[in-house]
Amino acid sequence: LHNHAQKFINRIYDKLKEEICFIGGDRLEKVMIKNYEFICLPSLKRNLLSIIVSIFEARTILKKLKPKFVFATGGYITIPVGIASITLGLPLILLEQNSIPGKTNRFLAKFAKLIFTGYPIASFSQKKTFFSGNPVAEILHDKKTKLLVFGGSQGSKAINELIKNNLTELSTLGLEIIWITGEKTYESITNDLTKYKNNENLYILNKTNIEICPFRNDIPELLAKTKIAISRSGAMSISELTENCIPTLYIPYPYATDDHQTFNAKYIVDNQAGEMIFEKDLNNAVFIKTLIKLNNSINTYQTALKKLPNNATGIIIDKLKQKGLI
Repeated sequence: LHNHAQKFINRIYDKLKEEICFIGGDRLEKVMIKNYEFICLPSLKRNLLSIIVSIFEARTILKKLKPKFVFATGGYITIPVGIASITLGLPLILLEQNSIPGKTNRFLAKFAKLIFTGYPIASFSQKKTFFSGNPVAEILHDKKTKLLVFGGSQGSKAINELIKNNLTELSTLGLEIIWITGEKTYESITNDLTKYKNNENLYILNKTNIEICPFRNDIPELLAKTKIAISRSGAMSISELTENCIPTLYIPYPYATDDHQTFNAKYIVDNQAGEMIFEKDLNNAVFIKTLIKLNNSINTYQTALKKLPNNATGIIIDKLKQKGLI
C-alpha cells in the first residue's frame, strides 16, 4: 500500500506461499511492481472528497479479492484501503518502518489486529505490537572493498556537494567509491568532474576508482561489497545497511516529517553501531574525521551491528501464523 511495500512483498513472498495483490497509487510503485497483481487507485488525491471516493473504490476491490488480511506500510494510499478493510471486517496488519509513527499508522493503529515496527515504539498498544525490524533482502557476501554514498531515492544536494568537495581526501581511504547521486544532480556533478573521467561512469582520482551513477538497481549485490557507507537515514536504508553490517555515517534529512530520520539514526548511534552528523553541522574536517574513524574501527562497529535485532521477515511470518492468518 506504499512505495516501500514492494520491498516488503519481495522479502516475504517466497515464505508466504500465498497469492498477493498490491494496491497502490498512480506513482512509482505502478512501474516497479512486476511480479504480482497490481491494482491502481487512480482517483486518489490528497483531499477529503478524493479520499472518500477512494474508500468506496477500495471497498469494491477488497470485496472482489476477498483477502485473508490487508498488510499496510503507511503513506497516503493506506488511508482509504485501511479504512475499507476495517469497514469490511478484514484483519488489518500494519508495518511502521520509522522510529516516529506516521499520521496514517497512528490513526489506523487502534483498529489493527497486529502492528510490526522497525524500531522500538512505545506509543502503540503493546498487546498487539511487535518489534520486528524491517524486512530486507537476503544477505549476500562478498569481499568488502567499497565506500557507498547515497542520499535516498531523490539524491541529496548537501551530501553530493560534500563528496565533491572532499574527493581527494576520500581517495586516501583505500576504498573504491560508489557514488549514487540521484537523477537531479547527476549531470551537474559529472560535468564538474570531467577531468577525472575514464569511461561512461568511471572516474579515477589518485588511482582510486570512483563510479558515479544516478541510481542503481542492484542494491543487494552492491551492499555485499560495501565496507562503509554515507547515507540519509530513511527506515529502509538503515535496515539494509544494518542487516549487511555496514558501519555508516548517517546524515538525516532535516525536513523529514516529525524529524523521524534523526530518531532513526539516533537508535543506531545509541547502540554504538554507526555515526551521525546533522546537515547543519557538516564541515569538511568533521566529515573526514568521522569516515576515518568508521574505516579504522570497522570491527567494533560490526560487532555492535550484529547485536541489533534481525530476522524481521521470520518474526512477521511467525506472528501471522500464530494468528491463523497464513
